[in-house]
Amino acid sequence: MGRNNNARCANGKGTGGSPGDLRMRLGRQKGKAGDGDSHSDVHGEAGVWKKFLSRRTHVSEYGMVSAVSRLAVIIPARFASVRLPAKALADIHGAPMVVRVLERVRNASGVDAIAVATDDARVKDAVERAGGRAVMTSAACANGTTRVAEVARSVPADFYVNVQGDEPLLAPGAIERVAALLRAGAPMATLARPASLEELGRASVVKVVLGAGGRALYFSRATIPHSRDPHVVAPLAHVGIYGFASATLHAFAALPETDLERAEGLEQLRAIFHGIPCIVGVGDYGSPAVDTQEDLDRVRALVQPLSDSRT
Repeated sequence: MGRNNNARCANGKGTGGSPGDLRMRLGRQKGKAGDGDSHSDVHGEAGVWKKFLSRRTHVSEYGMVSAVSRLAVIIPARFASVRLPAKALADIHGAPMVVRVLERVRNASGVDAIAVATDDARVKDAVERAGGRAVMTSAACANGTTRVAEVARSVPADFYVNVQGDEPLLAPGAIERVAALLRAGAPMATLARPASLEELGRASVVKVVLGAGGRALYFSRATIPHSRDPHVVAPLAHVGIYGFASATLHAFAALPETDLERAEGLEQLRAIFHGIPCIVGVGDYGSPAVDTQEDLDRVRALVQPLSDSRT
């Protein structure tokens, strides 16, 4: 990720200040919170962020909207991919992968708007041929979240769910669970599932440990927590779907990269570093992402017999 591209892509001009100014404003807001701010639908510190978000529901500086509980799902789908070139357009039984993802999202309940965020006209054309909406994003976008933040400027909503464009088997229920966490007051939400012992040693499987109220304490490619007794804490694998309250999305995208996220290669550690509560729903949400040709072959074999897209 580029260190400076994030703020330019997500905010452009007229953001009301630099990322440093934004952090100062967030710090002042949290510093003003009184004793009554410790209450939240999720947990105490999230309550501070929840109050921060509610105070800015109508503030154009953060791109806020006035609609109540409007949910948008944004699907970042780049054309370029080092390990599997043009994977967004890879054919899965007659439809490009990005369209297969779109089909899954359409089956989720409570979604008010869906858009694909892409940097390539070929992906945009494929989505539009399937009756979907696609928005071209800036080449300056360093990652999926900054693409989502950019598209959010033309897709107004109170909550945004970032569904990866390489998750053609994602269960619609996973989107609904993230949306429920956001509507319950989580500034940021994601999912996790039980991890197998074989997965613990694989750096490609991101692990997460949780605190009170399901708040993420840390994400890592290493085995966490280290346990002398494996029966004390069940290991969890992170599922790559993210939800944001609108204000959190724009604030997050404007913040610079941190050393932690660079070290692990995990963007969500930016939230942990800056104290943004990320609430994690745990369940059987496993769905294979497509990163290699082998992944694609496996997904093709799984998609073919599917008859119910909600499973």
